[in-house]
Amino acid sequence: MNPELLDCLPIARVDLDLLPDEVSRPLFEALRLEIHYDYEMRTAVCRITLTGDTVGAAERAATEAVAALPKHRSARSEQVCVVPPAGFEPALPPPEGGALSPELRGP
Repeated sequence: MNPELLDCLPIARVDLDLLPDEVSRPLFEALRLEIHYDYEMRTAVCRITLTGDTVGAAERAATEAVAALPKHRSARSEQVCVVPPAGFEPALPPPEGGALSPELRGP
């Protein structure tokens, strides 16, 4: 086992339903994807096999899959964080000026 091979692959959120077959099929083949479905338990076990010999093809296929992502993504897949610029926060007086309640100020 060589988990460092995973570092060769791009990291991105990919909705496989949105990938065209001509992009997803080479990706699955390069990763040697196997899916075993248990009809009674209604569970699927997915496995990929990544080797030193196949990591280059997997990297190319994964990069193509990421590039094939739609340019417009839904809001649920993006997280926007906004931080106000420094200097606009309200100025509080120092603790000795009464900013803290008496029980928090101590003796």
